[in-house]
Amino acid sequence: MIPYVDIHTHIVQKTNDIFIYNCSDFHEIKSILSNCSIGIHPWNIQSKEQIDDWCELFEQTIFHKSILCIGECGLDKTKPQTFELQLYACMKQFKLAQKYHMPVIVHCVRAYYDIISLYKNVKCTFPLVFHKFSGNQHVVQALLAYPMYMSFGCEICFRPFPEFYKDIPVQRVFAETDNNTQIPIAEVYSCLSRALNIDVEILKNQIFKNYKVFIQPCNS
Repeated sequence: MIPYVDIHTHIVQKTNDIFIYNCSDFHEIKSILSNCSIGIHPWNIQSKEQIDDWCELFEQTIFHKSILCIGECGLDKTKPQTFELQLYACMKQFKLAQKYHMPVIVHCVRAYYDIISLYKNVKCTFPLVFHKFSGNQHVVQALLAYPMYMSFGCEICFRPFPEFYKDIPVQRVFAETDNNTQIPIAEVYSCLSRALNIDVEILKNQIFKNYKVFIQPCNS
């Protein structure tokens, strides 16, 4: 039976489905048995020294069997006071992802083109997924030129979805629960299937295939 894939969650789940748990710090990794990601969230950035120290600690921890992705990292323009530091932190984490052949989970608010520019400037080749995607059709077209995915969360069950969602290739789609404890991933799939105008079982099969492609860098 094909499992559901929850590409980004802050909640450890007792399930047979696949999920990537977002660790809050390096100490937590020691007790995590499931696949996990770890990164510097743009909201938590304080200084270059903090970023450099984090990157050094990451390189000491990178080979822990649970770490599957870097993230969530990224850019958030609702925090303009730290945007230059965010760029520095994102660049450093992209370089680590490229060095260690790891996929990346991205937090992005009003900065899709900045992420694309940084990805190109660092000469990245790893896949990345924009968690809780909220871009328009022009952003979608820009992302499709690179190995970039769009993940949709519980919000898709409550908000009207744009008509252009039906044009998004299902080969570039993921689903997530993020920090929501009320809506199971199966319900997110159901809502997303309606938004994309695709049968939910076809969506489930394709997202599982997407997941296997997404994590390939870790196995190379």
